[in-house]
Amino acid sequence: PPAAGQESVDDLSAPRGRATESTTIGFSNVYPDEGFVSDIEEGAREAAAAAGVELLVETAWGSAGTQESQVAAFIEQGVDAIIITPVDPDAIVASVEAANVADIPILAVDRTANGGEVTSLIATDNEAAGWLAGEALFDLMGGSGRVVEIQGDMAVSSASQRSEGFQAALGSAPGIILAAQAPAYSDYGLAYRSTQQALDEDPDIGGVFASNLDMLYGAVEGVAAANRQGQVRVVGFDVDPVILDMVRDGSIDATMAQQPRLMGQKAVEAAIAATTGVSVEAFIPVDAIIVTAEDLDRFLASEEVTA
Repeated sequence: PPAAGQESVDDLSAPRGRATESTTIGFSNVYPDEGFVSDIEEGAREAAAAAGVELLVETAWGSAGTQESQVAAFIEQGVDAIIITPVDPDAIVASVEAANVADIPILAVDRTANGGEVTSLIATDNEAAGWLAGEALFDLMGGSGRVVEIQGDMAVSSASQRSEGFQAALGSAPGIILAAQAPAYSDYGLAYRSTQQALDEDPDIGGVFASNLDMLYGAVEGVAAANRQGQVRVVGFDVDPVILDMVRDGSIDATMAQQPRLMGQKAVEAAIAATTGVSVEAFIPVDAIIVTAEDLDRFLASEEVTA
């Protein structure tokens, strides 16, 4: 895949329609937090306010059943469009199909449904980001050596796409050998144990890729538990203040930073377009940004980093 480039959160390039004051968009977010998910919501609220549309925000609290009820309520209210960050890609299918029957555009942010007709997915270009992460790791290793991949839940589209991108980069790096591939299901403990075990069993491993925040924490701790700090390169996915401190001190060599506020903004822009007859792309990619110690200060100066 092509390499992803940096994109400003002020560059709203999603399709734009002409909203009216009566336009109403329902948004069921996956759960409350103080970071990635809340930033998606913040971006959505900003775009709705700028466009003069009403955004009805509900939080599913990580419950697929709650999210199903929220989407059903939006349909009953007759909203003009629905945005979802699915709790479960399979469980949400019936809700997507119900919106399809009601002829209400339904858009997904960050992750998509495994069925029904989603008008558009607005998400990080995870495959391109996985490719970039792989390239960065292999370059740090000098183009040769053995690596371990700590995977997320492969039933989730974002996790599988990151792995596909990493595998594509691996296929283009003949000097790199995949020594181990461990599904950790986005769990810190599993990532920690898998990383430590792989390093203990194979002293020649020189690199680790962990494809989300919790697994990145686990991978760093696994490297430390195996007493391999400074010997094993670590590249991850996602940022928070602690992760960025680890980038600065060298515990993490590089990580991919997503742009969740931009996702939320683009989702609302695309929802407005879908309600006004403007063609909307089935996938609206948002680039990830690679962050290393070398460019950390520039990243901090240009991005709002939340805990």
